[in-house]
Amino acid sequence: NIKKVLKEFKLFLADDIFVAHGVKFDFDFINESFKKYNIGELYNQKICTIELIKKIFKFDRYGLKYLKKYLNIKGLAHHRAYDDAL
Repeated sequence: NIKKVLKEFKLFLADDIFVAHGVKFDFDFINESFKKYNIGELYNQKICTIELIKKIFKFDRYGLKYLKKYLNIKGLAHHRAYDDAL
């Protein structure tokens, strides 16, 4: 069930840094889910990979679909956790 998965994720994350592409959306979504199921809140530090990539490249767009194109990355589906992480 969702509450069990959220509890396991919170234990997995522990006090590690929360990294995501557009971190605010993911962090807020998970944090609201924790609150909804009375699991507490996230206080982890966050890193946004969009902000990191903007420091390296000047592109028109920074969505994963466009980054794959600009960086010539083939064979990965965007918006799939494992492929996004790769």
